[in-house]
Amino acid sequence: MREKFMKSAVFEVFFALLSTPLQANDDEVLAAYRAFTEAEKSGDAKNALAFAEKAYLLATEKWGPEKKQTGVLASNYAVQLAHAGRENDAIEINDRCAELLADHPDELATRLDCLYEAGNILSQTNVHDAFA
Repeated sequence: MREKFMKSAVFEVFFALLSTPLQANDDEVLAAYRAFTEAEKSGDAKNALAFAEKAYLLATEKWGPEKKQTGVLASNYAVQLAHAGRENDAIEINDRCAELLADHPDELATRLDCLYEAGNILSQTNVHDAFA
């Protein structure tokens, strides 16, 4: 289900990026996002993580927290961090995703998913630590 949701979130970001007038500072974010989706499609986890991070950081720098796409890009980055085994970083970025999307009711599902994933990672980490 998470994979299906993420494909939906990826499409939403792409559609939102294409449906708004592009400015010069959008080009870099869009290029990083496209590189992320290509790496993800080809199963290149290392580059998917690198480009998800780049897209998120560029969006943070160029768009700021006001633009909902910054929050959705945070979600993409958090998923890649979790896949890479960087649970603490994934929790932090999922929390940031939820903060960024707090003022965007149309992104409630993505916001809730970020909160769910942060809690899920945390509970799995705590359970694992309890048996170690």
